[in-house]
Amino acid sequence: MSVGNGSSCETAAAIELCQSGENSVLGSLATSLSTSLPHVLRWAYWWNSTKPWPDDVTKDQVVIELNTDFSTKGLSAQEVTAVVAAWQNGALSRDSMLDIFRWGEVLPEGRSNEEEIRSVGKGDGPQ
Repeated sequence: MSVGNGSSCETAAAIELCQSGENSVLGSLATSLSTSLPHVLRWAYWWNSTKPWPDDVTKDQVVIELNTDFSTKGLSAQEVTAVVAAWQNGALSRDSMLDIFRWGEVLPEGRSNEEEIRSVGKGDGPQ
């Protein structure tokens, strides 16, 4: 498959490779920011607190975690089918299947496996 990109056409595989390079640069920046941002926020917390010294602000008082998942590629339909088949055949537990779906961006983050199972049991899916 070819995709138009400006004045030239590139294959989807070439575009994906280019994006993976861009994602690695973005990931490096995010990692660097993840290292320095907590220090800055602890200083800001100290400035607005009653603590006598910046070192009195602990890492537990100021917590930040950047999302470094810059990929928009989730599981393909064939991969979803394969995971469900593996679960149906007893090769995966339900929890493992749900974790794979969450990792593959099929299920939303922040919902526990128990909540997902209850939601399916209620019939909250498409009718």
